[in-house]
Amino acid sequence: MSLICPRCDAHSLEIIRALELSSDASSDEITVQQIACARCGLHGAAVYQESRRGRLDAESWDHSGFILEDADYRRLDGLMLACPNPASRDCTCGAHTYFNQLDPAGHWRGLAGFRVSTPFPMVLG
Repeated sequence: MSLICPRCDAHSLEIIRALELSSDASSDEITVQQIACARCGLHGAAVYQESRRGRLDAESWDHSGFILEDADYRRLDGLMLACPNPASRDCTCGAHTYFNQLDPAGHWRGLAGFRVSTPFPMVLG
């Protein structure tokens, strides 16, 4: 099932590549994703974060997309393609090193260094 594109409302937004990152002070899972719409050409990044901390029956997650300018999308593409093991949180390649950065409080720095749009929800269609 495809995701709904926020620009053209078609069920044509796809996750092209994904990079699994280390956990941080608030999330057990963090994934950076490269996204693109085959219909309208939108391209960007998405971030999936999940926390299973707290009550045993509680979990919380967020999956947000961001439109990127062409230069930033090409940079993201280059980083993602250069990773030899995108599913490994322990990979020490340039992409993992870049995206695994934490602030002094131990929180993930997000898409720092990328010019991103206002976030939009990643919705299955």
